[in-house]
Amino acid sequence: MGYNVLIMERNHQGHRLTGVRVLLDALLDFNRTHNAISSITLATTQEGFDSNEFDVQLSDVNEHLQRLVLSPNKGAVGTLKAAWIKLQDWRAHIAPGKFDHVYIPYADGLLQVLSVAKLVPGFVTPANNVCIESIFMRGSFGYESAQARTQKFALFGVQHAPVHRVHLIDPLPYRFIQKQKPALVKKVKLLPDPITPTQAQDKQLARRALGLEPGCQWIGCIGVIDDRKGADKLIEAFDNAALAPNTRLLLAGKQSPALSALITAKANEQIVSINRYLTELELSQALGALDVVATPYPNFIGSASIVLRAAAGERYCLGSNSGWMNYVIPAFELGAVCNIFDKSAFAKALESALHESASYEPSHACKAFVHYGSLENVYAHWTDLVREKTGAPPDDNRVSWPSEQNKG
Repeated sequence: MGYNVLIMERNHQGHRLTGVRVLLDALLDFNRTHNAISSITLATTQEGFDSNEFDVQLSDVNEHLQRLVLSPNKGAVGTLKAAWIKLQDWRAHIAPGKFDHVYIPYADGLLQVLSVAKLVPGFVTPANNVCIESIFMRGSFGYESAQARTQKFALFGVQHAPVHRVHLIDPLPYRFIQKQKPALVKKVKLLPDPITPTQAQDKQLARRALGLEPGCQWIGCIGVIDDRKGADKLIEAFDNAALAPNTRLLLAGKQSPALSALITAKANEQIVSINRYLTELELSQALGALDVVATPYPNFIGSASIVLRAAAGERYCLGSNSGWMNYVIPAFELGAVCNIFDKSAFAKALESALHESASYEPSHACKAFVHYGSLENVYAHWTDLVREKTGAPPDDNRVSWPSEQNKG
């Protein structure tokens, strides 16, 4: 009957299908050598299959996927309702045990609901031979600001949800679990953020490819542009900073209506907007065109893919001084962090970042960080259990989270 894999990703927006593409590539790469997987099925909504994100990320490998169409998303839903919908997906498509291996790339909410639901008489769990992996994406429970009840509920979900492996891409909640529930490290593993690769590019060539003005200094915010990314604060800091007249601000990526309106109102030659979902090539070009990559995400939880791309693209990064960014940017010498809520401090940080970026070179610590996040390592981590279940040998490319003490 073979070994059949299901990738369950209900939501297609943002970077969700980028992660699916990386996972799919990991499985296809594994199968080219071992030929152990019979089928790979992607489960998402019809809207997801029809989306621009699917077309950009997955249309060229569509022949390798079987489709499972999930019930449509109906309007905006809160966290609890979203988890409930995921639970219905679980009962309909995972619990019957039709697949040997199941990946749930975004299991936030579902893990907690599953841990409670399985206590209810009649709740159906898959057969023991069905291997289930998930990512707990937003590990806010591992942050100092987390409430005790949030921490307890998250730990309960991780411990009791009927899945074989819970991946975290943020080392802060992983360290919290190591300390609070050391026995759980058999079930919980750190996974490199599954994003597509960014190659270092020549600035002038990247700028020319995007039609950006030559002879300028460029600061930019890349990816989805909305209030979660602090783009409004970046625009304000840019306006207040003492920057050379030839300094430009690039905002490249799909913008929320509110941010699009703000950017339009601020329109001038110093603010350049590219308001659309960027292809992988455009994403690399936009990042490569910059002197400073700004990630001023307010109170952001978890790994920020643009910080990882900045490191891989050998660009100086200026991030917010909270959470994951406040840890990794200084620890691996990726740039600097600042208080984005202090208007004056943020403006001065932009000035300093632009000055520092002129001589920025990736350090040994930065290179170790980039190596950990390489596609080869992502593939090795993603296929770890598939290899175990199908009798294939471990991947020699697998490396662990680097020591931030190893600088130089």
